Amino acid sequence: MMRTSKNLMKISSWLIRGFAWIGAIERNENVMTKLKIIELLSLIFIFHSCCSTKDLKLSHTKYNNEKSKVWAESLTTDSMSFILYEMKNDQKQGLFKVFYEDSSLAIIGNFENNKLNGAHFLYYRSGNIEVKSHYRKGLLNGRRFEYYESGNFKAVSYYENGTKSNLYKAYYPNGTLWVFYRIRNGVAHGSHKEFWPNGNLHFSGINKNGERFGDWKEYSDDGTKVKTHNYK
Repeated sequence: MMRTSKNLMKISSWLIRGFAWIGAIERNENVMTKLKIIELLSLIFIFHSCCSTKDLKLSHTKYNNEKSKVWAESLTTDSMSFILYEMKNDQKQGLFKVFYEDSSLAIIGNFENNKLNGAHFLYYRSGNIEVKSHYRKGLLNGRRFEYYESGNFKAVSYYENGTKSNLYKAYYPNGTLWVFYRIRNGVAHGSHKEFWPNGNLHFSGINKNGERFGDWKEYSDDGTKVKTHNYK
């Protein structure tokens, strides 16, 4: 009985979210179309509770007309995670959302012609942003920001057509810079510095084609030089 009640609560929550999301796509759909979509979401949860096959596409329903569909698809049957997205002309288009098993939002982004395009957000279960990035034609482009669950800044990296470039910076939970290094052609190349949580320098050196190169200086947390490491 307890399990049934929990399942019903999850179903109700999903129906509310599914209904709200679908209503945002187009405000002029009729009541029968909404009811069919709600029926679909109900069947998804019922079917999910009886099936353990991974990565199974559970169902879909036609929406608005023959060339426009809203799809609901399972991601992992163990955690009851689902993705909702719109299909047009047999391609993923527009807004999509991924949910945790408790129906809280996990990912939100956009498709264009079956490829990720535009702003892309990942969320912690608490609702705080974990990653904020941007895609262009399916590839990461521009700055990618990472955050601790507390909301403090964690890291920033740069991408050009899916390849890391420019530089990478990461921070301790208290906001102090932890590491900074240059990147070329997707690998560390150029100056590299690491810091202690108190802000003092820990390591300083050069990377070459993804590996440490030459003399690297190491310091203790009070700023005293400890030793020099040589890499060839």
